[in-house]
Amino acid sequence: MNERLHKCIRAGLLIGVIPASVLLATGVALHILKPESSTVHIPLPGVLRGIPRMEPASFLSLGILCLYLTPVLAALAGAAVFAQQRDWRGAALTLAVLSIIALSICLSQR
Repeated sequence: MNERLHKCIRAGLLIGVIPASVLLATGVALHILKPESSTVHIPLPGVLRGIPRMEPASFLSLGILCLYLTPVLAALAGAAVFAQQRDWRGAALTLAVLSIIALSICLSQR
């Protein structure tokens, strides 16, 4: 793997993992401080409304969402590097993986 591709994918992973870790740690700390405010499932708009109210489940849900999106971001970064280097096979394979991820998300919403 060339150095530029490695750095791009690493950056994509760090961009996802660091905020996810902060959100999850905050959610756990808030849960310890206010265990009575926890909810099992929150739809996305509720998650965003719960952040300013410091609801533990909102921080945990948003942290998990960041973790879900981390490999997608890394794959997008990889596809961009492949395309920039005119490695069309690598770009196509990476985009195929992203298509499978998108399809699985769409099918899971049914």
